[in-house]
Amino acid sequence: AGDSLTEAIAQHCLVDFNTAEKIKRSIKTKQSIEYKDIMGLPQKITKKQVLAVLDERIRDMTKQVADKMMELNGGKSVSAVFIVGGGGKIDNYEKYLAQHLQIAPERVALRGEEVMQKIRFREKIKKDSLLVTPIGICLNYYEQTNNFIYVTFNDERIKLYDNSSLAIVDAAMHANFPNDGLFPKRGKEINYSINGTKKICRGELGEAAVIHLNGEEADLYRPIHANDVITVEESTAGQPASLVLGKLPEAKVAIAVTVNGSKVILPEFALVNGELKTPYYEIQDGDQIEMLNYYTVAQVKEFMDVTLDDSMVVLVNNEIAEDTTKVYENFSIKWVLKTQVPEGYIPAKFSDLPEPEEGDEIKHFEKPDPFNDNVGEEETEEIDEPENAQELNGEKVKKTKKAQKPKKVPKEIHDIGLLVNSKPVTLHGKAEYVFVDIFDSIDFDTKTVGGTTLVTTVNGEQVEFMHPIYHGDVVEIYWK
Repeated sequence: AGDSLTEAIAQHCLVDFNTAEKIKRSIKTKQSIEYKDIMGLPQKITKKQVLAVLDERIRDMTKQVADKMMELNGGKSVSAVFIVGGGGKIDNYEKYLAQHLQIAPERVALRGEEVMQKIRFREKIKKDSLLVTPIGICLNYYEQTNNFIYVTFNDERIKLYDNSSLAIVDAAMHANFPNDGLFPKRGKEINYSINGTKKICRGELGEAAVIHLNGEEADLYRPIHANDVITVEESTAGQPASLVLGKLPEAKVAIAVTVNGSKVILPEFALVNGELKTPYYEIQDGDQIEMLNYYTVAQVKEFMDVTLDDSMVVLVNNEIAEDTTKVYENFSIKWVLKTQVPEGYIPAKFSDLPEPEEGDEIKHFEKPDPFNDNVGEEETEEIDEPENAQELNGEKVKKTKKAQKPKKVPKEIHDIGLLVNSKPVTLHGKAEYVFVDIFDSIDFDTKTVGGTTLVTTVNGEQVEFMHPIYHGDVVEIYWK
């Protein structure tokens, strides 16, 4: 702290360090000091000017000391302060320190001789605060009973300060043995992300360092003494991390779909850096993984090892699908002959199909479900129009003509099969069905509220109770 004051004087007066030190010491006894600057020119400075140069630094020094005192005292000020050391002898030091601590100035005092009553000097020396620091260092050394010892570490003789609690680890650190060579090292880790969340797969732990003390196996914290012989073989790294997609917790989910009436379980796929990978793919450092909760029609066919020729078409939830159509949990898939699909169901890509040939059997279905042929057919009946009088060659002629009006034949009663909450349910006794009819065939209490919202979906879309339902629909009903 005292040196920082000397440096401030040296900068202000343009003198070397020793000259600045003399100026600092002189203001204790002189009101003005003469000196020569670095150019050799004579200069003069007063005590007041020197204190003005040092004022900001003295305030800063005492502020730091006061803050540390209060920190060590539990955030409270102290009752009194005794100052020792050369830096504290500068004018205003005691005053500023008292201000920062918010205590009376008389409770801050410079101490010297009082703390060195038992110290005897061979020469006549004034006992003041300047001597407290060096005397304290000397006493600390001579009052210790510990000594230095020598040990051999990996064939190198080293000197250690014996504090009565030396261990092998102290010798290793003193010999600059690498710290990671003492403890087992892990193999290289894998950093990756899954669905946007960063993950780490750590490598395996290697073998710990092999340590011997005087020829016997030991651990790092075995005490050591003078002339001990220590050998340490560096620890090894373990196997690098290894992880396949299928081992991820996020990959344990499967997708259940209905294919041609049968339930099929599809393991989840994943996109790795934008490329589709199987569960056996080994994850690499930096991979970005996205778990997919759907299959495409092409992937379903590949998984089931099914090959369809040009005469077949795939329906997903009773709608014509392409190979890229996505299939989610509880979706239904069917593949049928194209000639079995009504004209209203054929999209533009099938508009170039050849017309059915004579003898081909073509089934017609109502649009909501092409596999339900129990629907009513529209018939017509003839009616007489009112007679109209017309003239022919001057004579009135009565003419009656037949007209037709459409007549609806009631639809036939039929059953439909649904998948409700992943369980097959059959509805009976009606020609047309709506969502609310499902409650007649399942055990579900709509009166007892089990959440804030009743979820009612058909093929993944939220619907009302009067929404029409058809054979093959996938329904979910639950409280959310």
